[in-house]
Amino acid sequence: MIKSLIVLLFFISQSIYCLDLKIYSNSSKDMEVVKDGVVLFQESVLKYCSYDLELNIKEKPRFDDTVSFSANDSYSMKDSLSELITKNQALQKNEIKLFVVSDLGGVLCGYAFPEITRTSYFKETFSILIQEGDISCGAKERLVAHELAHLFIQDNPPHGCRDNNGEVVDCPVDNILQNEIVTYSGIGRNLKPHYIQAKGLAITQKQCQDIQKTLNQIDSWQ
Repeated sequence: MIKSLIVLLFFISQSIYCLDLKIYSNSSKDMEVVKDGVVLFQESVLKYCSYDLELNIKEKPRFDDTVSFSANDSYSMKDSLSELITKNQALQKNEIKLFVVSDLGGVLCGYAFPEITRTSYFKETFSILIQEGDISCGAKERLVAHELAHLFIQDNPPHGCRDNNGEVVDCPVDNILQNEIVTYSGIGRNLKPHYIQAKGLAITQKQCQDIQKTLNQIDSWQ
């Protein structure tokens, strides 16, 4: 009886959210890896926030990838994203779009467009770009989870965490928004930095609140 009650309370304490996510990829291998990354993010949200985030994955195995991206500024990235969406008639509202592109400017491995406004219904934002093929930014599954975290946490500045008072602080090394970890070797002026790709998937309680705020905002538009 007690065991049944505990299980019942566990399910009652969880919040369930459903959203559509469409993956555009010309690579079948990347398509599977990206889907694994989506699951990784869902598992982290469930583990740390007790939110059952059901992302209904749709696949687009072929799409027009002839768009140039430049990592120089966010405005040109948005213009290129808009061109990509228009070329592929990916104008569906209330749908997260994840594009696996062949050239992401030669510098980036992933890029998120987290802005959502009442007027856009995240039609041309709330999208993600992932570099096709091999990347130099660690495991691609974790990269996908990291970029999804940008969308739902709405972190500003990017890769910054906030404490309970709303002040920006350094993210813990195991946090899902952590990009790379810096360690140093040497003494005094001879200190040399070493950069390690972050692997963590932890989500803070404040970030859980931010995720719920984003989900509630989206839910109010349905």
